[in-house]
Amino acid sequence: MPNSFKHAIIEFCELIKLSDADAIANGGAFDVNGTTFSISRLHINDKDICIVFADFGSIFEFGENQHKLFLESNFTEFISTNSCFSISPLTGSIIYSRKIFPQGSNSKHLLHNIIKIADMADKLRKNGQLIY
Repeated sequence: MPNSFKHAIIEFCELIKLSDADAIANGGAFDVNGTTFSISRLHINDKDICIVFADFGSIFEFGENQHKLFLESNFTEFISTNSCFSISPLTGSIIYSRKIFPQGSNSKHLLHNIIKIADMADKLRKNGQLIY
């Protein structure tokens, strides 16, 4: 695991008071404001790309209007933010995934994005709206 990714994860864990940076760096789950996250590393062309996965809840928690929002969001957001919604084949949960580190971003940038995603998930659960 390249040092830049590991270092960013260690700093990130220190920022939000997570004790096991090694587990997080290896895809371990953690919670931010009621949303479960995991982080994965993708190494392409000597660059670390950090992919954040957020569990928005069971597909059955959402109605037809929200399902339409997820698909419409995939159409627009994937191009601009490299993010998309999918359904976990293991759990049936709606998973939001986003590439975070394409060019050497730091742990504070990662934290900012995770907080934004957690807020988006919270608003969706509370009022059924997908607000970026």
